[in-house]
Order: sequence, then C-alpha cells, then structure tokens
Amino acid sequence: MRIWVEYLSNDFLKKTRYSALVHYMVNRLLNRTVLVIDGILNPQIQSQLIASLLKYVNTEFYGVDFKIVNAKVFSKKTKRMMIIYPVTRDILLGIDNSSESLRLSFTFDVCS
Repeated sequence: MRIWVEYLSNDFLKKTRYSALVHYMVNRLLNRTVLVIDGILNPQIQSQLIASLLKYVNTEFYGVDFKIVNAKVFSKKTKRMMIIYPVTRDILLGIDNSSESLRLSFTFDVCS
C-alpha cells in the first residue's frame, strides 16, 4: 500500500481555476494522497470538494478530514496550513505539530 503526501503552494492555488482545483484535489484524495495546503482553502472550495467526494463514499472510503495547523514549516514566520486527507477503514493519520515542525504519521490496519 502506498500513501502520497503532496504540498500545494499558495501560487498553485491562485493560478488554478476553481473547478480545476476541486477536480485535481478529488483525484488526489481518491488515490490516497494527503494534501498539505499553503494557507486555508476558502469555504466555497471546501464545500465543493466535500460535495464532489460524497458520491465516492463507501465501505472503503469514508470521506475526507480537514485539519488546520500553525507551524514554521516552510518559512521563518508561523503560517496556517490546511491538511486534507482521505479517511479510510485501513489507514489512520496522526498529525503532530509544534511551532517549529510538522510530522505526519500513518497507521495501517493490515487486518482489513
């Protein structure tokens, strides 16, 4: 099993059309990619993302979860970042962040 982690820069978010961005994120999340977003997505994009993913919810894919963290991960000043990740029955994501670091941990349920 492979899990991907992808960072989406603020520049990428600004230059990508709204509908194309939602489509891009849906495809990534369905393919077990954790998205680390530079900043916070606006509520319209968040709601469209959730609505687009609802048709894929089943006994394997439960949907997505959103976490907001404050960290000095990519710059010297503290930034707000959004982490969006797929929720499935066999993968648990842990997020541990301090003001200086961001750590993602994955737990796999091999019995599923």
